[in-house]
Amino acid sequence: MTGKIILDSSVWISIHRKDLRICNLVLPLIEKRRVAVVDIIVAEVLRGCLTKQSSLQLLNGFTNFDIFTTDWLEVAELGYVVGRAGFNPPLADLYIAQSAIEEKLTVLTHDRHFLQIQEVAPFKCELL
Repeated sequence: MTGKIILDSSVWISIHRKDLRICNLVLPLIEKRRVAVVDIIVAEVLRGCLTKQSSLQLLNGFTNFDIFTTDWLEVAELGYVVGRAGFNPPLADLYIAQSAIEEKLTVLTHDRHFLQIQEVAPFKCELL
């Protein structure tokens, strides 16, 4: 992997759960400031917080990263193309993939939906 990468929500959850394999892989990337996030990932992660305090701590932590956004009309177009190929990934995954396409970033994830999107869209995805 070269350049910055996007950690999908599933990876942030693994970090929170202290999954040693994932932590050993991605914490060095975080320390080297090679990680970027997408605004919808921030929302997904914060949505799962159990307390306001943990939500605020995470939000504060996310401000240390480049946070990308994308155009919903581009997401809709990607969804159309992916759908015509026979796949129906969640809208959030399409949004993240579109952000990765625009910013030329790799997505690290546990989610196989990204492999479906990758079948028809030009972006890098690595399944952990």
